[in-house]
Amino acid sequence: GEHIVDCTDDLTIQDTVSYKNLVVGNTYVMIAGLYDATAKEWIGDNVGTKTFTPATSDGEVVVEIKNIDTTSRAGHKLVVVETLKASNTIITEHNDLEDTNQTVTVKQPKINTVASASADSDVKLVDCYDSITIYDTVAFTDLVPGKEYTITASLWDATDDKSLGKSVGTKTFKPESANGKVVVEITDVDTHALANHKIVVFETLNYKDTTIATHEDKNDTDQTVTVKQPKIATKAYGSDKNK
Repeated sequence: GEHIVDCTDDLTIQDTVSYKNLVVGNTYVMIAGLYDATAKEWIGDNVGTKTFTPATSDGEVVVEIKNIDTTSRAGHKLVVVETLKASNTIITEHNDLEDTNQTVTVKQPKINTVASASADSDVKLVDCYDSITIYDTVAFTDLVPGKEYTITASLWDATDDKSLGKSVGTKTFKPESANGKVVVEITDVDTHALANHKIVVFETLNYKDTTIATHEDKNDTDQTVTVKQPKIATKAYGSDKNK
C-alpha cells in the first residue's frame, strides 16, 4: 500500500535495504538520498548513511534519513534512492524513481470552516454595528499532534468583491490529535457601512513561517455571513387646526 508521512519539519524516514552477494566481513557504506518526484528535484540537504559489516552475504540493513523538512512539500511524493559503496567505490545503486516501494507521500493538511455570529450555534445574520465578533470554527485534518500551528482568519466583502483588511483574527494552538477543530474569533468588526453585504471568512494555516493549508472560497456558504439590513417605517399625519 501507499506509504504516508507527516507534513512536518523533523521527519525521519527509515529505509530498509536488502542486499545480496556481499563479502562477509567486508565493510560497506549504504547511502540513502531523497528525490521529490512531484517537484522533480533532488532534496540535497537530507542524506542518510549506514556503515555495516555483513555477517551473511544476503541480508538487510536499515538506513535512517533524519530531520527532513516536508512543510513545503505537502502532497508530494518523495523517492528514496540508495547507493552501496565499498572502499569509497560504488558497488551498486537502486534509483528507480517509479518504484512505489521506494516512495512515500507527504500528508496534505486541509481545513474547512463554518463562520457564525454566535459562539454556540450557526447564525448567518450579523448585526449592522460598529463592533461585532465573527466566530470561525475551523476543522483541520492531518496535522501533527503537539506541534504549534497558527490559523489566521480574514474577511472578504463578497458583495463589493474586496478585502476588509483591518479585520483579522488569529489562533495559535497545539492539536492533541491529527484531526480536530479550533475556533478563531474576529473581533471589533465594523459593519455600519456593510448593510446587506455578504462577508466571507478566509483562512490560512501556518506551521512556523510556512503556509501548509488555505481555505478561500468566495462562494462557500459555510464561510459566509450576511449583515442585517436595518429598516425604518413611518406614518405621516397632517395637522388640521380647524377641526
